[in-house]
Parts: sequence; C-alpha cells; structure tokens
Amino acid sequence: MSGGTTEDASSAQSLAPLRDGTNEWVCRGVGFTKNQEEAWEAPEARRIRARPALPFDPSMIDELGVIQTENRLRRIATWYEAGDLTPTLLNDLLAEWWTNGGWPDDMGTRRLVKMFKDAGFVTDTEGVTPPTEPLVLYRGAGVHNYRGLAWTTDETVAAWFARKLVWLQELRLMEETAPCLFSVTVPPRHILGIFHGRNEAEVIVNPFGLRGRLKWGSGIRAVDERVIRLAEERNRSAAARQERMGRVG
Repeated sequence: MSGGTTEDASSAQSLAPLRDGTNEWVCRGVGFTKNQEEAWEAPEARRIRARPALPFDPSMIDELGVIQTENRLRRIATWYEAGDLTPTLLNDLLAEWWTNGGWPDDMGTRRLVKMFKDAGFVTDTEGVTPPTEPLVLYRGAGVHNYRGLAWTTDETVAAWFARKLVWLQELRLMEETAPCLFSVTVPPRHILGIFHGRNEAEVIVNPFGLRGRLKWGSGIRAVDERVIRLAEERNRSAAARQERMGRVG
C-alpha cells in the first residue's frame, strides 16, 4: 500500500516530462496547485528537468502544441541543428509555428536566419510565392533594434508595435528606449518568408541585408502624432474585424 496521497500522485503526474529532443522539460496538466508549484521548484524537480535529451522521434512533433509557447521554436532549432529535420520538414514546422512561437529574438539573429535559409522560402498561406520585386516594409521597434527579422507590408501594424513600446514604458514594463517606425525597401533575395496567420502581413527579412539602407528622417522616424494616428487606425481595423467575425459566428 502506497503511503502517498492522491494529491501527491497528481503532483507527480503533473511533473511527468514530455518526450523531447532538448533538455527542456515542461509540466503536463492544467494550472498548478500550491503543492505542485513547490514541487516544481524543489531540487529534485530541477534535477529531473536537466536530464539528458531523449533521442529525436518524429512523434515528438505532435507535442509542440502542448508545450510552453516560448519553447516551441527553440525545440525546432535544436532538432534542426542536430540534423534531425529535412529542409522540407523544417519548412513545414516554421510555417506552422513561427507565429505561435513566442518571442524568438533571444535565440540569436544569425541562428534564425540560417534556419530560414536552409528551409527555403516559408509561408503559412497557400498561393503565396517568393517576391520577384523589392518590397517596401515597415517595423516598429526600439531605435537600436531595427535589425530584426520581423517586418510588415502594413504601415499601421508597424506603427501599432512602435506605439505599444510607448505604452509598455509608461507602465514601467520595459526599459527606456526610443520607439521608432522604420521603413525600408528590401530586395527579393533578402525576403525569407511571408506570414498572414495573425493578420499582420508579416515578412521575414535577412536583417544583415539592410546595412546602409536606413536613414533617419526617411527610413527612421520617432513615434509622433502621425505614428499614433496609424496605430489607432490599426486598432479600429482590428476591432472591425473582430466584430465581423462575431456576426459570422
């Protein structure tokens, strides 16, 4: 007869690791009780979390949907760098999970660019093909953060992200920076992917191809009244889209 309680057994089950190709483990279960949180922070739980990675198996791909959002792209990168993914499978995974993978910039720009290049042109939208002409693209970010992969063909989307940085600073949720709206014309050879899944007209760019293409006053502008108006326009269009979806539902 076991000496543990039902709650202890439930906690242990919640800590059962998913099979995965990295040494990052996640909790299975919905939410945490106080006992589960304490167990997860316990040294034994941390030891379990650091166990060596299991060998890759294609069935692990099915578990991407149930792990923590910020770990999805990291796991795809780990499998890719270990040689476990063909270019076609890598392309499929990026198409499905790029817009649902958290904040990938902390993975390193060169790492992400190499992954996209090896996958070939990536898109989540049927019928979208690599551009043959230069694209005028926009990005809302801090003044020193223009070398990111994520841009957009919709200026209102970029303005919304720039305005969002102002809001976060006002709420003291991020360090002080100078939010800006960037615009640049990008040659087709530097376009790595196009995504429409979040209605953001997102274009993935090789940022190392942007050197010398951005200049203050033309390609870079601070968050001014015009940028704020564009951000508000984005909010109105998003609200209208939500209303239309509600009527259809």
